[in-house]
Amino acid sequence: MFIRFITSRLLRVIVCAAAGLYGLYNAISCFVTLYTKRGISPT
Repeated sequence: MFIRFITSRLLRVIVCAAAGLYGLYNAISCFVTLYTKRGISPT
């Protein structure tokens, strides 16, 4: 029971971290696309 609780909690942390990173990546990609469409180079 305790081991299953740890694995489920660890799995939840991994899923939340992956979802957060995915959302952050999408936001960065969106900003880069908007800036390049406006003609402003990010570099």
